[in-house]
Amino acid sequence: MAGAGWPNHLATLLTLAVAIAVFVLVLRHDANRAMPAQVTVPSTAPARQTTARLFTLLVVAGGITTLGALWLHVGSSGTTLVGLDERWVSAEQSFPQLTIDGEYSALARPMKMADYVLQGAGVALALRLAVDTLRAAYATRTATSPRVDSPTAAR
Repeated sequence: MAGAGWPNHLATLLTLAVAIAVFVLVLRHDANRAMPAQVTVPSTAPARQTTARLFTLLVVAGGITTLGALWLHVGSSGTTLVGLDERWVSAEQSFPQLTIDGEYSALARPMKMADYVLQGAGVALALRLAVDTLRAAYATRTATSPRVDSPTAAR
């Protein structure tokens, strides 16, 4: 949303609440998933732990990225100078100067720079999760598919 104020903060808080609700519902659904009668409980634990770990890391990646964006917004606001000051060069001539500094400008610049690290870490974690998930899905698919030896392998 354009601008600043409660519309932006409210949207961020609502998105955070929805992410937490979806996270809890997905983990609850996975934990309460029915098992076939021939499968034992200990054999399903690793799959359920993997699902829980994947969704937890996905929420952490989104949270770190959002925190970085928040720090960018706060850091950018803190480095802004606003105000009007009139400097007199001579008795007839003056020039205006904008010079009002935020109270936390010393902290705002490091926050603004740390934002890049946080957003980079969040996106890197999300990309790593995507690559690892695709690798695991491919490995599972190739391990369960029947292997057909090619006729040229015997030569």
